[in-house]
Amino acid sequence: MQELESARAHLSPQWAPADYIDISVRLAIAYQKLGLLQKAKTILHSIESFVSQKNDPVRYATVQSHLSDVYLAMGRSVEETCLTQTASQQKASLYIDKAVKMAQAQPRLLANFLNKKANLLMAQGKCDDALLTYYESVQIAKTLNDKPFEMTIWRNLAQAIVQSGDYDFVKDKFGQSVFELFSTILQQIQTLPDSHDKVFSLIGLAQWMRQLQTAPYAQPNRCNHVDDFPSNPPTSLLNARGNKALPPMLGQEKLFGFHQSATIISPPQTKQLYQHTYQALTQAFEIAQQIQDVRAMSYAKGYLGQLYEDAKRYDEAVQLTRQALFYAQQRHYYPELLYLWQWQLGRLFNAQGLPQAALSAYQQAIQHLESDKVRDSLKGGYHRISQSFRKTTGALYFQLTDLLLQQARLDEATESIENFKQAELRDYFQDDCLFERQRIYAKSKIDEVLPKQTAVLYPIVLENRLELLLNLDNDTQRFVNHDVPYPQLKHEVEQFRNQLLKTDTKETDIQTHAKKLYDWLIEPIADTLNTQQIKTLVIVPDGILLTIPFAALYDGKDYLINKQYALVVTPSLKIPDLTPMPRDNMRILLGGYSKPIITKGRRFNALTNVPTELQEIRAQLGNDKFQFTVLKEERFILPNLQSELEKGVKIHHPYQIIHLATHGHFDNNPNNTFLVTDNK
Repeated sequence: MQELESARAHLSPQWAPADYIDISVRLAIAYQKLGLLQKAKTILHSIESFVSQKNDPVRYATVQSHLSDVYLAMGRSVEETCLTQTASQQKASLYIDKAVKMAQAQPRLLANFLNKKANLLMAQGKCDDALLTYYESVQIAKTLNDKPFEMTIWRNLAQAIVQSGDYDFVKDKFGQSVFELFSTILQQIQTLPDSHDKVFSLIGLAQWMRQLQTAPYAQPNRCNHVDDFPSNPPTSLLNARGNKALPPMLGQEKLFGFHQSATIISPPQTKQLYQHTYQALTQAFEIAQQIQDVRAMSYAKGYLGQLYEDAKRYDEAVQLTRQALFYAQQRHYYPELLYLWQWQLGRLFNAQGLPQAALSAYQQAIQHLESDKVRDSLKGGYHRISQSFRKTTGALYFQLTDLLLQQARLDEATESIENFKQAELRDYFQDDCLFERQRIYAKSKIDEVLPKQTAVLYPIVLENRLELLLNLDNDTQRFVNHDVPYPQLKHEVEQFRNQLLKTDTKETDIQTHAKKLYDWLIEPIADTLNTQQIKTLVIVPDGILLTIPFAALYDGKDYLINKQYALVVTPSLKIPDLTPMPRDNMRILLGGYSKPIITKGRRFNALTNVPTELQEIRAQLGNDKFQFTVLKEERFILPNLQSELEKGVKIHHPYQIIHLATHGHFDNNPNNTFLVTDNK
């Protein structure tokens, strides 16, 4: 690094422009690999306009390409400034498109930039465009007589095929079955000279072949598919620093067992593909051992352990996983690997009936996962916006919570769920700065700020049962319902929501589903709430339960909103500042829009009760101690909202309560989440 800095300092941009540009690019790449993204960006921007004036399209395209890499990495990295993943990917797209345009006469550069563009398209959930771009890239790469480079693109294409589930694309473009194509790619990789790149190509392809063994024969495009129950699909191609990263573990046996039917691969091919996967990982380890790449050695052993886990050969899987842990701690410390292998050990110990060992492994995995280095690695690079934290990593928290519940360690189970919710919300908003600011004000002990006679309910949705944890002062009570597995709960929630959304639904039809959900979620704790004379019930729902209005649950006679206690629903108790607000001179902003509207390709029906809702809130609170501002219908527009919020900051008296009654859409991609105003 110092040599590069010194060389750049001694070069004159005017007398040696080409050398100055090349050294600057190399220095920026070095800073990016160290995670110093701001420095990398500053260097690249400092030469961007200079290069554009030199009539050197190759170097100009190269600078644009590296700017794309840096902006992409900055989106989810712990840096001096915050940039959301959506904004970073938009900037990255702008720069890579410029690079592709400038490289049309340079086949190698063009293939490389198209490969990068396809990676970015995958990150954005645009699988169809990504597959076509990979195809274009690999066709160019075939003409270059550079097999290692070509295999890099093939490996990325293999990942895209599995993640998208578009197996017809393979038949249409290559005239082969998926099994034949993957077998050919493996053979080609195996013929390459031994190298670091060959090792990671073998490991990466092994993971996609493993998934392919149980890929459904017919399935929708999975790039934008989001499920509510956590599992562990693969994610990034590169980490935030631009280094090679491999997909996280695939830990749900229910998704990746050996006995599913109607798969894209026939049973004989499945057996052969399993052997291919084993051979690829074994060869990868041998080469990594020869070149002393301990990180690759850890990956190879860990994924071999996973393969044995699939086959339920747990003793051998534990041995391989421990070897992976050993290599992950040699020379350098790799917490991004330690969390994977500790998680895998937790699953293996649990399968062996060793709960204490499993608990220790899970806890260590989460400790590594929540370190800044691992969060930086998981969030950066080509991480798909459409791929939620719940899908990629949530299973770890829920497996730990499940084990804690089985051991009746209720407070720790609650803490595990809260930790997951914080991590999930941080991942969703994609803004570490937001949570760093909130951490300054957060209180560590919730009991200190909650009023007396307040109960907190955590409904915990597990795959095979529903559990309710009810916190009362310093006491936690547990209610278990083994008759409500996740699929049954999900079906009932969807039916309830569908009835609520229909304009012609009879109230009795809504009450049927509202009653069943009440019986599952509230009835088990009803007597306790009455006995303890609870005045406020705080519900902290999770997953699919976040999509229902708890106030509308029905006990057969009345709705939950009409009970003797106030009802509060929050995604977490640790995220918001729970410090009681002063009641005197409180400023309240009410806003609402009731008209039907079509916006962003969505049709929203009229919300006829919005005017009444705003009026009754104001009437119930009264006007003596509060200052109200009401924006409704034509006055409920974005400039007015922004003006009111900014005004409160300027006068050092911001709004303490903001209540908006309007249409909205909430998406797994924050860029597609919005509330409707009169002008937007």
